[in-house]
Amino acid sequence: MTKTATHQFFPCTTDQKDLFSVNADIPVLDALELADCFITTAEELLGEDLVNTSGTAAFHLIQFGRATLESVITALINEEAKRRGGNHA
Repeated sequence: MTKTATHQFFPCTTDQKDLFSVNADIPVLDALELADCFITTAEELLGEDLVNTSGTAAFHLIQFGRATLESVITALINEEAKRRGGNHA
């Protein structure tokens, strides 16, 4: 099973040290599903503002991110089902 690699982000000091990181050894599917939840939460927080500004870059970036995550999640689920001899479709 594929797992995450450590990825530090959010530089916050004058010497650009990162405050946060994604930890290593998390199953990729779990990490992707959580990332999808983050996007859903962002959409909910923006609410009507997001819907009413569908021409903005933020709207398109959220849609691109969501589509990419859902595509990868579906591919990983299907790959795992095939590996186990089942069919998830």
